[in-house]
Amino acid sequence: MENKSIEDSISQIEKSRLDRISQSRKNSLGNDAIIKELEQRVREDEEAQLKELQGEDAPEESSESSKHLHHHHHHHHHRHRHHHHHSSSKKSKHSKSKHKKSKTWKKVSLAIGCVCLALIIGVISTIAYLLIDGKNQLKADDLNIKTPDFARVTNEDDTPYILYNKHKYTFKKNIINMLFMGVDKYTEEIETDENGEEMNGQADVLILMSLDSANNKASLINIPRDVIADVKIYSPMGDYMGIEKQQICLAYAYGTDKEEGCANTIDSVKSIFYNVPINTYYSLDLAGLPVINDSIGGVDVVSPETIGSFVKDKEYHLEGNQARDFVITRSHTESDANLVRNKRQRIYMESFLNKLIKKTGSDFSTPLKLYSTVETYSCTNLNPSKISYLAKEAVMGGIKYEIMNVPVTVTQVDTHAENYIKEKEFYEMFLKVFYDEVK
Repeated sequence: MENKSIEDSISQIEKSRLDRISQSRKNSLGNDAIIKELEQRVREDEEAQLKELQGEDAPEESSESSKHLHHHHHHHHHRHRHHHHHSSSKKSKHSKSKHKKSKTWKKVSLAIGCVCLALIIGVISTIAYLLIDGKNQLKADDLNIKTPDFARVTNEDDTPYILYNKHKYTFKKNIINMLFMGVDKYTEEIETDENGEEMNGQADVLILMSLDSANNKASLINIPRDVIADVKIYSPMGDYMGIEKQQICLAYAYGTDKEEGCANTIDSVKSIFYNVPINTYYSLDLAGLPVINDSIGGVDVVSPETIGSFVKDKEYHLEGNQARDFVITRSHTESDANLVRNKRQRIYMESFLNKLIKKTGSDFSTPLKLYSTVETYSCTNLNPSKISYLAKEAVMGGIKYEIMNVPVTVTQVDTHAENYIKEKEFYEMFLKVFYDEVK
């Protein structure tokens, strides 16, 4: 169809040329020069029109030629008719070209849409995998929970129940437990081996987080560093030497490296938490606290006591080493100095968590960035899957958290303090966190 249209246009051009030359001969009064010029102009028009039909630009008419033709207006009528036909052809070609471009853009748009859809599906699939995989890794199925003498266990339909104080309890199925350790290697209490070499450091900050996703609740249980617990003892060469009752903070020091220090601390924590499963941990050298603090823009606190450079009831925006000092500074003359310090640690933790959750709400990658920022100061078995799931629960799950303290009595022994757990009070807290009451 397109070739036929071009042929018709060429035929009409030829017919127009002959008519114009004939008319020119009749009206030119024998002026051969004008006739020749007109013939030349017609040929130029023909070439320009053919080029436009073939998609090329037609040469513009010179202003001098336009002026000359204006004096020979008796030929204008034929040119006008011819120009009208050319305009129709040009419109037809422009319409076809526009139609082709429209089809091309539709194809391009469709291709772009498919690519975007594939990317979206890929991202959603990746996030879904991370969340599901993270939840599976965080959950623990190795349940072998011990029961104190003042409680008992009963089995009904292969389901174990705890009977305590005339109430029945069942272990929460979807609970996730994770131990946080703040390791201090910069105090005068650092242990050394028989060769005088510095040991692993001590876990001065111990917090067991229990995430109950079914009830949208997280319990953060602060464990005083001076709690007396079962601690596995190892020689400087790594040989196992048995279990002793020691301050729980020392469990980390007996590890030959950070990983073993974390594993030994987990065992000691499990010994006082009735062997509750803990399969995820995160330890941070407290030297890295200024880094993690500043990475979220600092933390605002009110000091609960006057100690060091801090004044009671005064507000502070903690940055740099000031954050570390607020968390680890304590008196060495008071037997309950660590418990008083725990108050400051609790205040700092609440403020830090509130700011972290807020920042994660606006940027879901914040926990991963934080993890990467302090990687050199930390030891953990967290991974992107676990972090993604925990971040999702904290922000999208609307998790509410509660900070609790292991109830203890304080005893001063020579130059150090020893904390002993108030067992019944602690067990009631334990049931509240890890069990559901059966009505």
